[in-house]
Amino acid sequence: MKILLINQNWFAEEFRSAGHEVRTAGLSDHLDFKLPFPLVNIHTVLSSMQFQPDRIVVHDNSAPLPLSAMEECPIPMVFLSVDTHHHASYHKYLGQLFDHTFISQKDFTGEFQAVGVHPEWMPLWASVSAQPREPKEHGAVFIGTLNPKLNPERVKFFEALQAQVPLLCRAGDFLEIFPVSEVVVNQTVKGDLNFRVFEAMMCGAALLTERNGNGLLDLFRDGEEIVTYEKGNVQEAAAKIKELLSDIPRARRIAAAGRASILAHHLPIHRAKRILQVLTALSRNMNNVRAMGAMANHTTYALRLEKFDTSVASRAYLAALRAAQLGLERKEPVNDDLAGLIVLACLRYDTYLNTGGGALLLGAMAEAYPDITIFSLAYIRTLLNRGAYSEAKSLASRFVPQDPAQLFESAEQVISTLLREATESA
Repeated sequence: MKILLINQNWFAEEFRSAGHEVRTAGLSDHLDFKLPFPLVNIHTVLSSMQFQPDRIVVHDNSAPLPLSAMEECPIPMVFLSVDTHHHASYHKYLGQLFDHTFISQKDFTGEFQAVGVHPEWMPLWASVSAQPREPKEHGAVFIGTLNPKLNPERVKFFEALQAQVPLLCRAGDFLEIFPVSEVVVNQTVKGDLNFRVFEAMMCGAALLTERNGNGLLDLFRDGEEIVTYEKGNVQEAAAKIKELLSDIPRARRIAAAGRASILAHHLPIHRAKRILQVLTALSRNMNNVRAMGAMANHTTYALRLEKFDTSVASRAYLAALRAAQLGLERKEPVNDDLAGLIVLACLRYDTYLNTGGGALLLGAMAEAYPDITIFSLAYIRTLLNRGAYSEAKSLASRFVPQDPAQLFESAEQVISTLLREATESA
């Protein structure tokens, strides 16, 4: 197969070793083809690369997908959502673009299923190869970000933990420290099953990690391959560290068992084999939700870009409107979340480009989806802003026949709130 990897080069070597031709593309310099700008058309990318893949794999890079027209691409595609715990709100809709979706955080399966995406849980993996080393230079360690502005709860936790037990806490390269440490302490951001779990175990340290969900205890045996503590419980974490360091043979048995589990089940080759199985059997599902999924991605992208580059944000809003128009033509289903994003895209597009294209699409959406009130409210507000009072009153009379003007204030309040909340959360 010819395989195109988007955003990351994960599994490129494993795929090549299996006999496949692999190219990589994205916004990063280390990839084979660097996108000339965000939101470039996928067909332009393929033409520029002079590469026609049989399959496309989009890796999560904790940002919206930087490509347009994916909803019209006939090539079978897979999506790997790694930071599901941060981005499920739009990853679940982005998943509608793809023929198979993997998620690394198991507990979000239901959220994807609720919008018609049936993801496969595929945990993260040991991102590097490492060997334990002797002699051990450190007892318990934590290597990670310790910025009180970014991680105030983490800093407080480790300061309190250090007051109870000897613990090396620092930022830096974990590969320098983990292989010569007896115990690695792990803390999550949102209860996620993170890369650090697999990295610490690969390095041959006894892992002490939060007792959380997302499949942790489906993969590893507590007390035998890992040791767990309650999130934020300094006393329990300190007690577990003391137990492990007072019985080094036990700590090393746990470390050895954990590393054996990583080597047997959680290397890049294991994930690559599963992805290849899916890719081999994959066919393009030209379903009826792909365009609205693309719209959700582009609108999310645009809201983020507004802070940095309004010209690129405008292009993202244009891509969102085109996807929404296609979804309208295909009569794709729209829920309240998607409707809110469409309204945002239309209003922000008209703010930046002043063409009225967003208002026209809102009118069409209000006609096509009469049960979704926010389309009508947004269109009424747009009509009033243009001075089209009679048209606004006529539309409002569908909802309040006796006194349609009383709906005008509600329309302003609802849409103003939507715009404010979108700006605050972007």
